[in-house]
Amino acid sequence: MLSLSWQMGQRDAGIDERVLDHLQPHTSLAKLKISGYSGSRSLCWMENPILTNVTYISLSDCHQLQYLPPLGRLASLKYLYLRNMNTVKTINSSFYGCQNPFGFPSLKLLHIEGFPALDEWVEPENRNLFPQLEVLVIQLCKSLRNVPALPSTLAYFKLYDVGLTTIPATYCCTETTQQPKSSHFKLIISHCPNLVMLEPNYCFEGLEELLVEDCKNLMHLPMVQLQKLPSVKTFLLVKCPNLIAPEAEISLPTSIRHLYIDSCGGYETSLLKSLCSLTSLTALKLGNCVTVTPQRDISLPSSIENLYMDSCGVGDTSLPNSFCSQTSLTSLQLYDCLMTALPSAEVFKNLATMQHLEIVNCSKLATLDGIEELTNLRELNVNGCDMLDKQHTEASDLRQAAAVCPSQLAKLEKLRISSPFLLQHRPLRGVKSVTHLTIDKSHRCLPEGWLMQNRNHLNCLAVRNASHLVFLPSIIAGLTSLKTLEILNAVLLQSLPELPASLERLLIIECHPVLGRRCQKRIGCDWHRIARIRDVKIDHRPSGYSSSSYMGYFPFFHWNTLR
Repeated sequence: MLSLSWQMGQRDAGIDERVLDHLQPHTSLAKLKISGYSGSRSLCWMENPILTNVTYISLSDCHQLQYLPPLGRLASLKYLYLRNMNTVKTINSSFYGCQNPFGFPSLKLLHIEGFPALDEWVEPENRNLFPQLEVLVIQLCKSLRNVPALPSTLAYFKLYDVGLTTIPATYCCTETTQQPKSSHFKLIISHCPNLVMLEPNYCFEGLEELLVEDCKNLMHLPMVQLQKLPSVKTFLLVKCPNLIAPEAEISLPTSIRHLYIDSCGGYETSLLKSLCSLTSLTALKLGNCVTVTPQRDISLPSSIENLYMDSCGVGDTSLPNSFCSQTSLTSLQLYDCLMTALPSAEVFKNLATMQHLEIVNCSKLATLDGIEELTNLRELNVNGCDMLDKQHTEASDLRQAAAVCPSQLAKLEKLRISSPFLLQHRPLRGVKSVTHLTIDKSHRCLPEGWLMQNRNHLNCLAVRNASHLVFLPSIIAGLTSLKTLEILNAVLLQSLPELPASLERLLIIECHPVLGRRCQKRIGCDWHRIARIRDVKIDHRPSGYSSSSYMGYFPFFHWNTLR
């Protein structure tokens, strides 16, 4: 590989051009990277077919370059990355070269990013410019109005922050120029504010994933064509508020396994009505779907394993109705729902496969009754439920003896709660199996009785905001399985008790300065309590650290591909 790089700053463009003209590479070169070149023209040796063996080229931060070099002349080129070129306004026909075949005969990947002035991409008539292209990524090209027809070989196409009003068509091959079609295709369209419609003039028969996000002016989807595609497994439709629902009833492809609907205007009602027919659906995420109300519940297929509802207006009656047939449900996440109670114990008893439950920011929820019937539950997160937090507020509750009656949640291992007072609610009071406990905001003391009844299993205890915590109780030494203790924002904590012999990691961040001095190596009066611990960090200074001992997130969809 040959890599040529310049630091950003004021330079003589003519010098850069002359320097590179005289650095003509060897004809056997396979990979070339150029970054920070300040010349306004392409290199003279790029206009001569000497790079016959180059398969990889990356050009970046060439901010004065007016036109792209004629890289179509490089018959062996397979991977091309073009990034951050502020002054290129047009991709014209010279980019494709002039020999026969015309275009990029071997190119498999084309990545174009950061061309703010680019507004036109010239497309010669009746030419398949990229007959072998498999991956096309176009990002941060706000002014770009058109893209050439896409080859049927494409397996991955991503548009992010591009000025198109519609997506490009598929290149129509003649009988004599047939190209193999991709059997697996992923289409991602994100943050394209000018996009109005997805034309039905593309023919990706192998479409498996369609992700459309934050296209605020998108009005139409080709649902008739989409429902005929036999291989669609993932469909995401997020933040497209101006979508107009068609007059005819919508039917989604029955092959869909993952579906995410959030803020999609008139499509909400039609899409939700079609859910019951999706017999392959395993993961459903609904966000800001105002049509999901106690008066208009939804019917869900029994195949669903992961269900996420966020700000959907879900109330007391719609939840039980939705869960009646969920015999496969393993993960349930409820965010900003309006219910005052959870489904009854009888409903939860039918959810024998449930292992993960999150209840977050459900401010009207007043009881956790019912979850005791989730006998296979392994992970539970209850956070931001104000009514629940207010019901037990006496410190004496936290220090009471262990519960007499054991909980039915005998398999619960990971528990995250917003307040230790939640442990006084009946379903959690008798739990004895927790291995990981995370308390988001602590009181002046820890739940001593509850900790002791879990002492044989608890190996990780984390307090994410310990600003009210005054002391650590002496019973900490009796937590014989504890390996990790993490306390953040412990501004009042000034001393340590005896710690369990099993402890391997101790982290106390933003503690009182007195505690920092007491734990100084060899000279602090608490040093003997921590000297044997393998991993210790005690610091009175603020830190950007966040506890990783319990991730209050249960895997659902991996939408990071949108970014």
